[in-house]
Amino acid sequence: GAALFLEHLLDGDPASNTLSWRWVAGLQTVGKHYVADAGNIRRYTNGRFSPEALCAAPAPLISGPHPDPSPIRALQRMPTGPWILLLTEEDMAPVIAPEISADIAAVMLCPLAQTGTDKVNEFREAALLASATDIIREYNVPLLAASGWSAQEWKETLADLAGIPLFTAYPPVGPLQTALRGLETELAGAGHSLFYFRRQWDENCWPHARKGFFPFKEKIPSLLDQLEID
Repeated sequence: GAALFLEHLLDGDPASNTLSWRWVAGLQTVGKHYVADAGNIRRYTNGRFSPEALCAAPAPLISGPHPDPSPIRALQRMPTGPWILLLTEEDMAPVIAPEISADIAAVMLCPLAQTGTDKVNEFREAALLASATDIIREYNVPLLAASGWSAQEWKETLADLAGIPLFTAYPPVGPLQTALRGLETELAGAGHSLFYFRRQWDENCWPHARKGFFPFKEKIPSLLDQLEID
């Protein structure tokens, strides 16, 4: 299911898609899996689908123990600008702090870290470009695009902005984080340090994201108060 959705949903986010299917299979909530019910399927498809011979009591899938919760990674203190904003598929419309946005020198499109079908890739790339177009119009800066994930390609893309650091929204886990960390050292050697930023709501919400949705839901009113959101 997870593989099928990731290949065909235009918004098939790797994290929410995979974790949702793990939940259904009983891997996230041990002993509590969600079983397909013929009556529900008939009801919610207005009779379009009416499966027969579904297993009434399938066993949940079993996996190894879950990793322990880990603290959010401490971020480096960012020096003053100018900056190159790296726009990624995981954060296409970043809210940029005023002290940073005033010093944006360029916007760079990040290559896709996890690819799907041609249709999915085209959708994600078009969404990235649309977001970047809004930002470059607002700040009147050039648009750059790396064609792949080799350090040499990135250095060539950034050649006209030598020595200017990049900043991007912090990816806590997943293919994007892995790909960016693989480039950090080589980019730094070429004078392009990579810094990450987090919004205040990321900082406030992270300590409560330990289990499923319902324990987190209980914290939402206090989080809204902390963030002064009506």
